[in-house]
Amino acid sequence: MLFKKKISQLRQIKKNLNRFIGESALRHSNIIEDFITEDQLFEKGIDGLGKSLGQYAPSTKFFKRTIAGRLGRDTRSDHITLRDTGAFHSSIKVRLERDGIKIDSDPIKEDKNLLEVYGEEILFLTEENLTEFRNVLLKDDLIRKIRAAL
Repeated sequence: MLFKKKISQLRQIKKNLNRFIGESALRHSNIIEDFITEDQLFEKGIDGLGKSLGQYAPSTKFFKRTIAGRLGRDTRSDHITLRDTGAFHSSIKVRLERDGIKIDSDPIKEDKNLLEVYGEEILFLTEENLTEFRNVLLKDDLIRKIRAAL
Protein backbone atom coordinates (compact mmCIF):
# COMPACT_ATOMS: atom_id res chain seq x y z
CA MET A 1 0.00 0.00 0.00
CA LEU A 2 2.81 2.43 0.88
CA PHE A 3 4.45 1.73 -2.50
CA LYS A 4 1.25 2.62 -4.40
CA LYS A 5 0.94 5.84 -2.43
CA LYS A 6 4.53 6.86 -3.31
CA ILE A 7 3.91 6.08 -7.00
CA SER A 8 0.80 8.25 -6.88
CA GLN A 9 2.74 11.08 -5.21
CA LEU A 10 5.49 10.87 -7.84
CA ARG A 11 2.89 11.03 -10.63
CA GLN A 12 1.43 14.17 -9.04
CA ILE A 13 4.90 15.73 -8.84
CA LYS A 14 5.51 14.94 -12.53
CA LYS A 15 2.10 16.35 -13.45
CA ASN A 16 2.82 19.59 -11.56
CA LEU A 17 6.48 20.02 -12.52
CA ASN A 18 5.88 22.79 -15.07
CA ARG A 19 3.74 24.65 -12.55
CA PHE A 20 6.49 24.32 -9.93
CA ILE A 21 9.06 25.72 -12.38
CA GLY A 22 6.76 28.61 -13.27
CA GLU A 23 6.14 29.42 -9.62
CA SER A 24 9.88 29.41 -9.00
CA ALA A 25 10.46 31.75 -11.94
CA LEU A 26 7.83 34.15 -10.61
CA ARG A 27 9.21 33.91 -7.08
CA HIS A 28 12.65 34.87 -8.39
CA SER A 29 11.47 37.18 -11.18
CA ASN A 30 13.46 40.12 -9.83
CA ILE A 31 16.66 38.07 -10.07
CA ILE A 32 15.86 36.92 -13.61
CA GLU A 33 15.09 40.51 -14.62
CA ASP A 34 18.39 41.66 -13.05
CA PHE A 35 20.29 38.94 -14.92
CA ILE A 36 19.03 40.50 -18.16
CA THR A 37 19.14 44.21 -17.32
CA GLU A 38 22.21 44.41 -15.09
CA ASP A 39 24.49 41.51 -16.01
CA GLN A 40 23.78 41.06 -19.69
CA LEU A 41 22.69 44.44 -21.06
CA PHE A 42 24.34 46.98 -18.75
CA GLU A 43 27.55 45.26 -17.64
CA LYS A 44 28.35 43.22 -20.75
CA GLY A 45 26.31 44.76 -23.58
CA ILE A 46 25.19 41.35 -24.84
CA ASP A 47 21.96 39.57 -25.68
CA GLY A 48 20.91 36.17 -24.36
CA LEU A 49 22.98 34.40 -26.99
CA GLY A 50 26.10 36.24 -25.88
CA LYS A 51 26.18 38.42 -28.99
CA SER A 52 27.41 42.01 -28.55
CA LEU A 53 24.80 44.71 -29.04
CA GLY A 54 27.52 46.85 -30.58
CA GLN A 55 29.08 50.22 -29.92
CA TYR A 56 27.56 53.68 -29.75
CA ALA A 57 28.16 56.16 -32.53
CA PRO A 58 30.80 58.82 -31.73
CA SER A 59 28.09 61.48 -31.31
CA THR A 60 26.22 59.30 -28.79
CA LYS A 61 29.45 58.64 -26.88
CA PHE A 62 30.07 62.39 -26.71
CA PHE A 63 26.51 63.01 -25.47
CA LYS A 64 26.79 60.28 -22.81
CA ARG A 65 30.14 61.59 -21.56
CA THR A 66 29.17 65.25 -21.42
CA ILE A 67 25.43 65.79 -21.08
CA ALA A 68 23.56 62.57 -20.27
CA GLY A 69 24.43 62.50 -16.56
CA ARG A 70 23.06 66.00 -16.01
CA LEU A 71 19.81 64.86 -17.59
CA GLY A 72 19.56 61.80 -15.34
CA ARG A 73 20.33 59.43 -18.17
CA ASP A 74 22.73 56.51 -18.54
CA THR A 75 26.31 57.68 -19.04
CA ARG A 76 27.93 54.36 -19.87
CA SER A 77 29.49 54.64 -23.31
CA ASP A 78 31.84 51.65 -23.73
CA HIS A 79 29.04 49.51 -25.24
CA ILE A 80 25.32 49.68 -25.97
CA THR A 81 23.30 49.10 -22.78
CA LEU A 82 19.73 49.91 -23.92
CA ARG A 83 19.37 51.83 -20.63
CA ASP A 84 19.34 55.47 -21.80
CA THR A 85 16.38 56.63 -19.65
CA GLY A 86 15.85 53.31 -17.86
CA ALA A 87 12.33 52.88 -19.24
CA PHE A 88 13.11 49.77 -21.28
CA HIS A 89 15.02 48.07 -18.46
CA SER A 90 12.24 48.75 -15.95
CA SER A 91 9.64 47.40 -18.40
CA ILE A 92 11.23 43.93 -18.49
CA LYS A 93 9.01 41.51 -16.55
CA VAL A 94 8.73 37.76 -16.08
CA ARG A 95 5.24 36.42 -16.71
CA LEU A 96 3.76 32.99 -16.32
CA GLU A 97 1.68 31.88 -19.28
CA ARG A 98 -0.26 28.71 -19.94
CA ASP A 99 2.54 27.24 -22.05
CA GLY A 100 5.48 28.41 -19.94
CA ILE A 101 7.45 31.38 -18.75
CA LYS A 102 7.65 34.54 -20.84
CA ILE A 103 9.93 37.51 -20.40
CA ASP A 104 8.14 40.54 -21.76
CA SER A 105 8.88 44.25 -22.15
CA ASP A 106 7.78 47.50 -23.69
CA PRO A 107 10.34 47.68 -26.53
CA ILE A 108 9.00 50.81 -28.25
CA LYS A 109 11.41 53.67 -27.60
CA GLU A 110 11.15 56.90 -29.53
CA ASP A 111 10.62 55.82 -33.12
CA LYS A 112 12.01 52.27 -32.97
CA ASN A 113 11.19 48.84 -31.64
CA LEU A 114 14.22 47.55 -29.73
CA LEU A 115 13.19 43.93 -30.38
CA GLU A 116 13.26 44.57 -34.13
CA VAL A 117 16.60 46.41 -33.99
CA TYR A 118 18.46 44.09 -31.57
CA GLY A 119 16.39 40.90 -31.79
CA GLU A 120 14.15 39.12 -29.30
CA GLU A 121 17.31 37.58 -27.86
CA ILE A 122 17.78 40.71 -25.72
CA LEU A 123 15.07 39.21 -23.49
CA PHE A 124 16.70 35.76 -23.25
CA LEU A 125 18.90 34.61 -20.41
CA THR A 126 22.46 33.72 -21.35
CA GLU A 127 23.39 30.09 -20.86
CA GLU A 128 25.47 31.14 -17.84
CA ASN A 129 22.55 32.95 -16.18
CA LEU A 130 20.09 30.20 -17.07
CA THR A 131 22.44 27.65 -15.51
CA GLU A 132 22.73 29.76 -12.37
CA PHE A 133 18.95 30.04 -12.15
CA ARG A 134 18.55 26.27 -12.57
CA ASN A 135 21.38 25.16 -10.29
CA VAL A 136 20.81 27.59 -7.45
CA LEU A 137 17.29 28.99 -7.32
CA LEU A 138 15.18 26.45 -9.19
CA LYS A 139 16.93 23.44 -7.71
CA ASP A 140 16.30 24.58 -4.13
CA ASP A 141 12.66 25.41 -4.88
CA LEU A 142 12.04 22.04 -6.54
CA ILE A 143 13.68 20.14 -3.67
CA ARG A 144 11.37 21.94 -1.21
CA LYS A 145 8.27 21.24 -3.36
CA ILE A 146 9.14 17.57 -3.85
CA ARG A 147 9.86 17.03 -0.17
CA ALA A 148 6.57 18.67 0.74
CA ALA A 149 4.72 16.47 -1.76
CA LEU A 150 6.19 13.21 -0.49
